[in-house]
Amino acid sequence: MPTTVRLTEAQSAYVADKIEDGTYESVEEATRCAFDLLREEDAVKLAWLREAVAEGEASGIYGPVDFEALKAEAKSRSARKRA
Repeated sequence: MPTTVRLTEAQSAYVADKIEDGTYESVEEATRCAFDLLREEDAVKLAWLREAVAEGEASGIYGPVDFEALKAEAKSRSARKRA
């Protein structure tokens, strides 16, 4: 199924540099790699959330969960790891 992806000029230049230096053979390969990394990042986030739930359950302290705050913390941790 054909898909079109529009990149910013900076993203396009970055991919072109990666193709030129041999990291990737094509834009398609770079795009597949990017999606694989997103999938990995999602798996890491899910593992962290599961660990947090298990830790909470093991603490014996139960109560309402602020999922928006939990998601915000996960995004913040992810952003710090990327920086």
